[in-house]
Parts: sequence; structure tokens; C-alpha cells
Amino acid sequence: MLHITSAKYLSGYKLWIAFDDGTSGEVDLANEFSKARCSNLLKIWPSFRMSLSIQS
Repeated sequence: MLHITSAKYLSGYKLWIAFDDGTSGEVDLANEFSKARCSNLLKIWPSFRMSLSIQS
């Protein structure tokens, strides 16, 4: 199972994510959100903050 080791907000619905196997890249979540199903999430998205806890 992959674990996220680092992530940062890019813009819009885009995040850059790095995994513990060394792979990393950009993910665009725009298509994952439909206004009908996620209207509350879309309201808070501009203030979204990511907290990452990394354990070794």
C-alpha cells in the first residue's frame, strides 16, 4: 500500500503528491467533484488546507 509522504496545493483542484515509493506527480481532482454530490465541499474548497502527519 502506498502512503503519501508530501503534498502541496497547486491551483484550482490540482495537488502535487509524493508517495513513499519515490513516485510523485500532479493530480487534478476537478472531474471527481460533481456540483450535485459535492456542493458543500465546493463551498469550502477555496479555504482547504492540508495537514500532513509523517511518521517514521
